[in-house]
Amino acid sequence: MSKQEIIRGILITLFFNFVVPLGVYELLQDHMSGVTALAIATTIPLVENIWLFVRHRQVDAFGSFMLFGFLVAIGAALISGDEKLLLARESFVSVALGLLCLGSIVIGRPLIFAFSKRFAVGNDPVARRDYDRNWQYAYFRKTMYRMTLVWGIVCLVEAVVRTSFVYAMSVEGFLAVSPFITAIFFGGAAVWNVAAARRMRSEMGKIKARRQLV
Repeated sequence: MSKQEIIRGILITLFFNFVVPLGVYELLQDHMSGVTALAIATTIPLVENIWLFVRHRQVDAFGSFMLFGFLVAIGAALISGDEKLLLARESFVSVALGLLCLGSIVIGRPLIFAFSKRFAVGNDPVARRDYDRNWQYAYFRKTMYRMTLVWGIVCLVEAVVRTSFVYAMSVEGFLAVSPFITAIFFGGAAVWNVAAARRMRSEMGKIKARRQLV
C-alpha cells in the first residue's frame, strides 16, 4: 500500500468516524434535544462498521472505538442534562481511549497495534498477515507498547484539562479554546507518533535484513 493510499485511508476514517458524527450533532442540536442529536450521530460510525463487517468480515477497531465513545457520552447525557456535561463530551471519548490503551497494555494486546494495522495495510488480508508477523520481533512489540502508553497518558491528561476548562469558562469561551486544546494534545501526540513510526520502520528494516543474513 502506497503512502498516498495510507494517508487517504486515515483521512476517510477520520472524516466518517469523527468529523461527520460531530458535524451532524452540531447541526441537529439546535432542532432537538442534545441526547437525541447525539444518538443520531452515533449511527454513522455504526453504519460504517456494519458495512466493513459485511464486506470484509472484520470489525474495524477505530470505528468501534469512536462508536463506544459516543455511547459513553450518551449515557452521561441521559444521567444529567447539564449543558456543561454535554460540552465535555469529547472528554468521555478521551477517557475511554486512554483507559482502553492502558488496559490493552495490561492484557498484552496494545491498542495502537490494531490501529496501526488498520492505517498501515488497510483491509488487504495478505498485508495484514505480514503485519501480524512483526509481533515476533521484540523491538516491534516494545514500540507498540510505548506508543500505546503515550497515547493513553495523553488522552487522560487531555480529558482532565478539557473538563477543567469546561467548568472554569463560559460556554462561548470554551468553544473558542476547545480547538486549541485538541490541537495541542492530539496534534502533538500525532506528530510524535509519525516520527516514532518512521524510526520503527527504519529499524525493523535493519532487523529483518540482519535476520536474513544469519
